[in-house]
Amino acid sequence: MPVRNILRSFAHRNFRLFFAGQGLSLIGTWMQQTALPWLVYSKTNSPVWLAAVSFAGQFPAVFLSPIAGVYADRLNKRRVLLVTQSLSMLQAFLLATMAYSDRGGVWVLLLLNASLSAINAFDLTSRQSLLNEMLDTKEDLGNAIALNSSIFNSARLIGPAIAGQLIPIIGEAGCFLINGLSFLAVLVSLVNMRLSHRAVAAEQPAVWHGLRDGLRYALSSFPIRTMLLLVALICLLGVPYNVLVPVVAKVHLGGDERVYGWLMTSAGFGALSGALFLASRRSVFGVLRGVFLAPGIVGACFLALSLTHNQFAALGLVFVIGMSIVTLLTTCNTVLQSIVPDGLRGRLLSLYAVTFMGLAPIGGLIAGWITDWKGIEISLQLVGSVLIVCATLFGWFLAGPLRLRAREAYRAKESTVEKEPIVGESEA
Repeated sequence: MPVRNILRSFAHRNFRLFFAGQGLSLIGTWMQQTALPWLVYSKTNSPVWLAAVSFAGQFPAVFLSPIAGVYADRLNKRRVLLVTQSLSMLQAFLLATMAYSDRGGVWVLLLLNASLSAINAFDLTSRQSLLNEMLDTKEDLGNAIALNSSIFNSARLIGPAIAGQLIPIIGEAGCFLINGLSFLAVLVSLVNMRLSHRAVAAEQPAVWHGLRDGLRYALSSFPIRTMLLLVALICLLGVPYNVLVPVVAKVHLGGDERVYGWLMTSAGFGALSGALFLASRRSVFGVLRGVFLAPGIVGACFLALSLTHNQFAALGLVFVIGMSIVTLLTTCNTVLQSIVPDGLRGRLLSLYAVTFMGLAPIGGLIAGWITDWKGIEISLQLVGSVLIVCATLFGWFLAGPLRLRAREAYRAKESTVEKEPIVGESEA
């Protein structure tokens, strides 16, 4: 795995700034995402409440992401991110205040998490779309997407480990406060970027027309709708394992917040390994050949996790789960961005975001209800079995055509793409 090949997007100044700022900020984000479920479960001892707060933190974005995608194709993405990152910082400070004062109960935590979901709808689509504008040469787009995933998962590795050690010392509120301060890093990096903006038509069609055009394009493309189906499968049944990690740590393994932190860290290390593997490749189209196996691997790990009470074995299993999920999601994200026209990028990424943010919390609610009803072992076994069956069906009927049609779509785009006019430096 040559380091120069992995880090080739670092040749672009804007991406270096983005990487540094996001890296620091996301560590704080993962500290908050680790501390909040522990705070909720400590207050309620309820898997249902745990799933409800997680649901509130993602599902509202489902309604806003399509609209956010339209505006990501129209507005100055850096300005959008400056607003969304500032609002996310405010949310973290409010969360810290509520936790320090111990007022409002779990409903306040749920509402604050829902507000962050609404912010993230605009943040995610604009941030993903901005990657394309950070690069001087578009050949490095796939590498930049994979490195962006590695930022996220490096933070996922570091943040939970720090939170697991700090929660007994400074409490959950301290983790929220650190997260709020960490947003300063990404705000500074955004202000210091030098970006060229592209020409935009003076008159834009109504938002509804933009939504319709994006959805029509996605449904007409076999590789896009098939990859979104694969993403939907892993988001509905695989990603919600995050919701159950506190229950696995506390009930199934008999551990404390440190065990919980190490489980989250192990999953993050696996996710980082998957992202770096993809970053080392010149193209992810080869990975697309076997990516359908990821849901089956995750399902098998769920089954094994339900049968073991050994903490070290559990760490290994969640490592594989994290690696498999990120390999699938990052591969699909990269291929989608590689075959979609630039003018539709924000809208197609919004559909990706809707799939992720909409189905993951629904899956979390279902997993929480099953866990509360039948226990953590039955929940893991049931979801794991369904994942294995779905992965088998997908591989049998769709994997081969998906690979071929995705390559055809990529070659068709490359043969017809035209350079968009650069109008000069955009303002900060």
